[in-house]
Amino acid sequence: ANAQNRKSGQAIGVSRPISQTPPQRTEVLLRRSLRRRMVQESPARGKADRPHHPGATGLAAAPAWYARAMDQAFLTREQAREIDRVAITQLGYPGPVLMENAGRGCVDVMERIGVRGGVLVLCGKGNNAGDGFVIARHLAIRGYQVKVALGGRPERLRGDARTAFDMLTPCGITILDLGGVHAGAMIEELDELSGDTEWIVDALLGTGAVGPPRPPLDALIDWMNAERAADWQRQILAVDTPSGLDCDTGRASDACVRATHTATFAAAKVGFREKAAAAYLGRVHVVDIGLPAPVLRRVLDGGAQA
Repeated sequence: ANAQNRKSGQAIGVSRPISQTPPQRTEVLLRRSLRRRMVQESPARGKADRPHHPGATGLAAAPAWYARAMDQAFLTREQAREIDRVAITQLGYPGPVLMENAGRGCVDVMERIGVRGGVLVLCGKGNNAGDGFVIARHLAIRGYQVKVALGGRPERLRGDARTAFDMLTPCGITILDLGGVHAGAMIEELDELSGDTEWIVDALLGTGAVGPPRPPLDALIDWMNAERAADWQRQILAVDTPSGLDCDTGRASDACVRATHTATFAAAKVGFREKAAAAYLGRVHVVDIGLPAPVLRRVLDGGAQA
């Protein structure tokens, strides 16, 4: 019966709205077979005429207007946090604006490299996930095929990440909720979802993560790496830093994304200078998040004040 329902596109179980939104917006479909799955299909289209360039290891050139100030800078984890704090508390930047700039900048990086197939964005539950939601929304706005898989339950999203998720849901793209799903079933669902995918976006863990990734994120990381190993034309974009890589030390956990490209915010991170990190970073692209270069320099020099 379950198989028949899946073939017919009918949800198994009870549906409920993801948030206080009109009925036509995305719903969570609770499937007994997987406990929780949220799906909404849309007639997305690809841009097959865009050029494709495989990734190369190294620091990519930042846009000219930004490179002069920040392309040789390296931030610690604490400095990256300080930049956000200064932007929000001293300069009056709303958190969602920083997230919007970061996510849109990642899409710009992808377009410069070339996107000609589908994109699957894997999101965790923190601000890195919020960046992923912004990426997915801007890809959909620009007409690309995009799908999202959640490594945590959507009701646990908070703050700016929740805002970014609520802004994504009206786009009508496929969103797969993997929260509470058995690892084996999770991999089956991802395999089904990613059949036409050229790009996988790693938005699981950001620079604030310390220690090895915990389940189910470790299984999602292993799946991403296996997908890349099985198809070398497939690209992996790490958002800010590859999940599982310590941005301060450059050390990789046992489960660590091997990205072909890393779009990092404001400046590269100090751990990226470590030789061993290169195998996980791919090519590094510095993304301008809209902050004045003198402010970033002041944080680098330790001059930011409360």
